[in-house]
Amino acid sequence: VIAEAIVAGGLSLLHQEPYDVCITPEWLETYRQGQIRVMNDINTEFITQCHQQMLRDLDIRAKLLAPIVVEDRLWGLMLASYRDIPHNWELEEIELVQQISLRVAIAIQQANTYQQTQIEIHQRQQAEELIKQQLAELKIWKNRYQLASKASGQIMYEYNLLNDAPAWVANMAEVLGYSDSECPRNLAEFMDIVHPEDRDRLYSLIQKTLDQKIPLFTEYRLQRKDGHYIWVEDRNQVVLNDQGEIVLVIGTMVDITVRKQSEEKLCKLVQKSEKLQQRLSLVLKGANDAWWDWDILEDSIYYSARWFSMLGYDHEEFHLQSETLWKNFVYSEDIDPIRDSFNQALNDKNIEFIELKFRLRHKQEYFIYINCRSYILRDETGKAVRVSGANTDITKLVQKEEELQATLNQLSQFNQKLETRVQKRTVQLQNLSSRLELAIKAAKIAIWEWDLRTNHTIWDKKMYELYGVEPSEYRDCMEIWHRSLHPEDVVRVNEILQNKLKDGKEFDIEFRIILPDGNIRIIQSYGIIERDSQGEAERVIGVNRDITELKQAEQKIKQQVEREHLLRETTQRIRQSLDLRTIFNTAAAEIRQLINADRVGIFKFDTDSNFNYGEFVSESVVPGFISALEMKVHDQCFGERFSQDYAAGK
Repeated sequence: VIAEAIVAGGLSLLHQEPYDVCITPEWLETYRQGQIRVMNDINTEFITQCHQQMLRDLDIRAKLLAPIVVEDRLWGLMLASYRDIPHNWELEEIELVQQISLRVAIAIQQANTYQQTQIEIHQRQQAEELIKQQLAELKIWKNRYQLASKASGQIMYEYNLLNDAPAWVANMAEVLGYSDSECPRNLAEFMDIVHPEDRDRLYSLIQKTLDQKIPLFTEYRLQRKDGHYIWVEDRNQVVLNDQGEIVLVIGTMVDITVRKQSEEKLCKLVQKSEKLQQRLSLVLKGANDAWWDWDILEDSIYYSARWFSMLGYDHEEFHLQSETLWKNFVYSEDIDPIRDSFNQALNDKNIEFIELKFRLRHKQEYFIYINCRSYILRDETGKAVRVSGANTDITKLVQKEEELQATLNQLSQFNQKLETRVQKRTVQLQNLSSRLELAIKAAKIAIWEWDLRTNHTIWDKKMYELYGVEPSEYRDCMEIWHRSLHPEDVVRVNEILQNKLKDGKEFDIEFRIILPDGNIRIIQSYGIIERDSQGEAERVIGVNRDITELKQAEQKIKQQVEREHLLRETTQRIRQSLDLRTIFNTAAAEIRQLINADRVGIFKFDTDSNFNYGEFVSESVVPGFISALEMKVHDQCFGERFSQDYAAGK
């Protein structure tokens, strides 16, 4: 209640919020249509008990209710009432209240219009003030641009395509020595000061820029006023009109002559360095030594190709770091002695050369003896910053010494030592076998072997478990594999196997199998092919691993990434549009693609129908479905039964 006039002693309802659970949307609709409610006595009127009790609580015995309708919407009600006595409302009283309610509605509408007008005036004033601020800031930035252009030392220009007129904004005199009256006045005059060797290339680039409406970025030479040429780096951007045509080109030129001269000097130094490196390579090749260089400050090591070939590797097989070398290549008993000697030499400022002997592991799993001679480079404080060295393979020399020493050893103890070594090897092999068995069980790997000469296949226990069969059920393991292989993978897998058996060394393939219970699993199979002296495949040893869960996880991650990508794309497209229909259509299409549905639609309610009527304003539907666009939907029960739940966000 926002206004009232009552008799003395009456109950004031000002600023109260009466609530009547018996009032329904149908009652409110009758008031919106202009109906007046007249009650001479609430005790004799046919009304609900809850409504009757509410009127008593409000100290009302007789009442007259007239609606206040503003712009065809029920704004409120005007109430005239008697407290404790019945009252027969006269026609004049009813018309009076009705006329007053109409005038109140007109006044409210005028007040709303006035308030909206004041808001628009205020917004216009704010916009004008913002324009003034932006103009002031634009003037400040213009001054900053002019100062920055002057301070940058770059030639700044604008080229108007409509009249073929370049405007040299800044630093033309400082860089090229031309005054304003001497600057090129059109494209032809500008091309005259371009170096003859660069003109055709530059002209082609300019034409390409104009044809394709793309920025230009290039380097060429320009002639100064004194006749000398300088190198410039030219960058520009094109300005398009509303029709998409180029009207202006804005760009900068930077003097890069010093950089070009430095690049030329660097190129000569690189060529000279390559020649020196070639000579050094020939010297090292002639000596058959391996060269290495360790940059201590960056902790990076360079190894020559001979370093790798000395150990049986190709240069491209891997990249070594210092810790990798110690852990994987140096013989375990040599690590601590040579590391101590090497660190001692690095810390002693008086040591420049160091020579060490140690063993390195060959690719074929044996060790070779190395004699390493190194030179230590130090800075002005004596700290070691670089070490370069050469490795010489002295394995044959050491072997000769060992053979001589072995001959001098006591021959009588040979058999005993041999037996001890055999026992030791036997224990090592047993330990290795146990570790291998534990590793295979932990990794859930199944092992198989295929003799190609007899076409006989051997499976371990894990293979039978992997394929869901018992060893006693089949005589031939190959039969199990053929029966289990998914029909869609048969041709592909057999082609891979046949090709690999012809000239391959190994294979790694994935395929599906169907278990006896109907489940489908994904298997990764890796095999090594052994060949005879003629190169013919004679045996294959391999392993199988169930990777079904891994593939399913990868697929879920891929689907989640695709869904998130589509959601971001949809959000971005909606934000870039101000047209509601474009937003609706984009949202419907992207959501249908995201959830892979047959139809996604946007339905708009007719609010005057109490949410019982409406129509589809946008949809995305697969081909073959009937469109629901502009289809009128009528459901007399929807507004009463479901609208409140949906309005609450359910």
